[in-house]
Amino acid sequence: MAEFARESDNKVNDYYLSVGSNLPIAERSPAAVLEAALEEFSATGLLAQGSVEIVSVSEIYRTPAWPAGHGPDYANQAWHIRSDHSPQVLLDRLHALEARFERSRERRWGARTLDLDIVLAVDSQGRSPVLPDRETVLRWMKLPRTEQMRCTPDRLILPHPRLHERGFVLVPLVEIAPDPVHPILGRRMVELLHALPPGETKAIRPWYAGPAS
Repeated sequence: MAEFARESDNKVNDYYLSVGSNLPIAERSPAAVLEAALEEFSATGLLAQGSVEIVSVSEIYRTPAWPAGHGPDYANQAWHIRSDHSPQVLLDRLHALEARFERSRERRWGARTLDLDIVLAVDSQGRSPVLPDRETVLRWMKLPRTEQMRCTPDRLILPHPRLHERGFVLVPLVEIAPDPVHPILGRRMVELLHALPPGETKAIRPWYAGPAS
């Protein structure tokens, strides 16, 4: 997969993003922050020097902060983007967009104004890359919870090593992309969602329906 989507290849790749916010900015609620981020992503030249298209976006969902007690409820959403950018270049652009929305990275799993994660990619041949390599991804997938809270990867990991465990990622993602297959687990996104324990999804609800009672 080393040749996946180099800038000179003119390949079009599908990227699936998990998007979240649980801190307001000025008068904007977390949901309004996501809406503003999507608008700015679409309207500005932030992703110049390459093609990018927003294919679809999910509804915005309200999910409890994870791990429990790490702040206010999140607004979570999934974006499907099509681009000829490489994964790393796209990630760099997304980090620039986060910075425009006052994102701070001082605390692992802390509250944040805007979080944009590439969780899965699919190339023009329908293949999902495992980056940087299978051994590294498996090591991060198997990392104990205590180590997850302490350690941050120094590079992009695809698929996201926690993708298959998180309801707040899978619920919005399955709304717009139920069929992509996890390249290591060999299961469709909708199958991964259905395999989650009920407790991982029971408190997730549409943002504008209000908090769970």
